[in-house]
Amino acid sequence: MYGFIGFTVINPWASKEFALNGGSTYLFVGMVVGLMALPTVVSVAEDALTSVPDVMKSGSLALGATDWQSMTSITLPAAFSGVSAAVLLGIGRAIGETMAATVMLAGVPGISEPLTNVFYGYETLTSLIANGYGSAHGIHQSALFAAGVVLFVTVLCLSILSQYIEARMRRRLGGVE
Repeated sequence: MYGFIGFTVINPWASKEFALNGGSTYLFVGMVVGLMALPTVVSVAEDALTSVPDVMKSGSLALGATDWQSMTSITLPAAFSGVSAAVLLGIGRAIGETMAATVMLAGVPGISEPLTNVFYGYETLTSLIANGYGSAHGIHQSALFAAGVVLFVTVLCLSILSQYIEARMRRRLGGVE
């Protein structure tokens, strides 16, 4: 549904407003996929923030801290692992989202020149794999498999980074390792 809305509403609008050929851009695909991942991030992060005991927040306020100080010094550090898990789930969903990107980019094969140009998008790794894997043979199939490995390694690195940050926060807050 998001891909359909992006293709029928956002692409024509972007094409008209920004004078883009075809309207397929990485920028707007990123915005749509970000909107798709947002409910997951917000829901899990909200659960993590509400799971912090009220005693900790009340104790901070009783000692004279402001609401902002309590939030930044008590609530966020205590819920950091849950919030980072929420962000990772959102990033994982965004990276793995194939169909919205495939529909919005209209299946135009190729990579933008230069690579950093977000206003002319052709194909993402996930849409490249989705469009080509069914009919791929030989070296083409191996290349698509390598693209999948790149996606896997990217998500793995993000997960390891999140675990490292969580362990650092636990050490800093004096928690149990």
